[in-house]
Amino acid sequence: MCGIAGLFAPQNFSNSKLKETLMKMGDTILHRGPDDFGLWTNDQNIGFIHRRLSILDLSEFGKQPMHSQGQRYVICYNGEIYNFEEIKRDLSRFDINYKGHSDTEILVNAIELLGLENTLKKIKGMFAFALFDKKEQTITIARDRTGQKPLYYGMSGKNFIFSSELKAFLKVEGFQKEIDQDVIALYFKYGYIPTPYSIFKNVNKLPPGSYITVSLKDLNERPKEALNEGLKYFWKVNSVFNEDYINDSFEQTSLKLEEIISNVISEQMKTDVPYGAFLSGGIDSSLVTALMQKQSKSPIKTFSIGFHEKEFNEAHHAKEVASHLKTNHTEFYVTPKDLQDVIPLIPKYYDEPFSDSSQIPTYLVSKLAKQHVTVCLSGDGGDEVFCGYNRYLWTDKIYNKSKRLPQSMRKLASKLDSILAPDQFDTLFKGLQYTLPKKFHFKNPGNKYQKILNLLPANSIEECYQSLISHWNGTDNLVLKSKPLIRNSEFLELPNLSSHIEKMIFLDLVNYMMDDILVKVDRASMANSLETRVPLIDQRVIEFSSKIPLNFKLNNNNQKYILKEILYKYVPKSLIERPKSGFSIPVGSWINNELNDWANSLLDPIKIKNQGILNNEKIQQKWTSHLSRKNDHTQDLWDVLMFQSWMEEYFN
Repeated sequence: MCGIAGLFAPQNFSNSKLKETLMKMGDTILHRGPDDFGLWTNDQNIGFIHRRLSILDLSEFGKQPMHSQGQRYVICYNGEIYNFEEIKRDLSRFDINYKGHSDTEILVNAIELLGLENTLKKIKGMFAFALFDKKEQTITIARDRTGQKPLYYGMSGKNFIFSSELKAFLKVEGFQKEIDQDVIALYFKYGYIPTPYSIFKNVNKLPPGSYITVSLKDLNERPKEALNEGLKYFWKVNSVFNEDYINDSFEQTSLKLEEIISNVISEQMKTDVPYGAFLSGGIDSSLVTALMQKQSKSPIKTFSIGFHEKEFNEAHHAKEVASHLKTNHTEFYVTPKDLQDVIPLIPKYYDEPFSDSSQIPTYLVSKLAKQHVTVCLSGDGGDEVFCGYNRYLWTDKIYNKSKRLPQSMRKLASKLDSILAPDQFDTLFKGLQYTLPKKFHFKNPGNKYQKILNLLPANSIEECYQSLISHWNGTDNLVLKSKPLIRNSEFLELPNLSSHIEKMIFLDLVNYMMDDILVKVDRASMANSLETRVPLIDQRVIEFSSKIPLNFKLNNNNQKYILKEILYKYVPKSLIERPKSGFSIPVGSWINNELNDWANSLLDPIKIKNQGILNNEKIQQKWTSHLSRKNDHTQDLWDVLMFQSWMEEYFN
């Protein structure tokens, strides 16, 4: 796990200036690789900078950028190839004099001897790399199948730039920090900026499972067209969702799945540094921990953080699981101040506006783990791959009922939210709830009522689901001078599936998991120079899961059924069976109290008006309502606060 950056500067850059710029770019991503750095340039004004977090082959023979044995290729690489030993066996028919035992050396030589496309299809792991081909005079950038490792790229005048993190671009002379307001509208819809966009114009994220190969000549003469034409996919998650289900029994399928996950975990436990696991006590992290401990001769190290507020604390559950599995467990109870001290760091490490508040406890548990290990396995991805979200069931039920009504009636009903505001509905519901069954007693019914109304006009399950997961209502017109963007990327194409729930699983895999969950974990862990590995979203797990019949994952509304049955071989059901809880913190209460001064400063009406980006009136309405406790606008306000915090960091 490392940080990479590079530059092709055909004009106005001397070689000394190129090296100086690359060093500055590397300094911005020092946290991704504090152990060492490497620099390579050539006389054509191409340069790579590498910041190294040493995981495999701690010697100088693991240093990058690295040349292939035949000297044709030079690579700058971030990530881990888990099946590198298998690839090395494939290369045994060639006469290779290995200098060390890093996966980088195997990767660059495989590209030289087997070809780029063949190598990309063979390797399994998480990666982002840049490759210069001296013979063909081309630059290639590539990214792993599920987008675990970040890679930004773009043009600044005639200069081609790439980096693991966007902040490195700011060190290139002439780069314009021009905000794309259309992209900001997407941020306020999702709470993150989705691939392939970035917050700045002329910069993109490379899609997962893809690579771009472009010649120096084309980069110099027709860069925009050449980059678009050079984009190719070596794997797409939508290609594995084809309803070609296996016919095995549940027991046979369960055994096969356990074997696949165990093999993936075995590969991911191979390091030359200490490793451990995040353990929340939930299904996914407990399963990963159990299968790790099964394969370890000594107690593995596990880590969790706890909260003194009972409604947010799960540390005691994690401790019970750790005790049962006999891991070497470390927990840390954080205070509101511990959590609040992280908030000013968020825009520094996340580069773009990002409003998943679980980024804060993720940062703290990564900080805790780094004190003991350099690599941590995580249970992330289980919900997306194995049907773990209640919203799948909820959306499916609402859509199936609403589509029976005429479209005109649904559109009319959806306009009721303009007649009865959420806080008014809360008041009405409060008077009625004592006459309703207990299952209808829930917090913030006004918000849920508004969500349901917004779903009604949907003509497909995709529209319905997108409406459900959207943050600010599209009719709010929050972002000034913006127009809707269409995400035209091959990896987003919806497969032909008959199951609504499987369609939603796919949508989460290519949206929420990649651009929220994986971004959150990568930035929070790498800010602490900690490598995280995510076995449940390995290519082999996803491909096998897509062949598992839905009723093995969702059994009479029992979600993640097959994962649970595997887990219960190792952990008693009594330690796991409880209501699902996210990695949440009480930010709604904080911005009313401890963080009120900070929030007021960022939401200052004059500041927002002067920026000329957001609709100040809409923001102040929600802020006033939230402060009065008439309604809970935590998510919408956190979106705005994280955007404003990013603006403060990048535009002072």
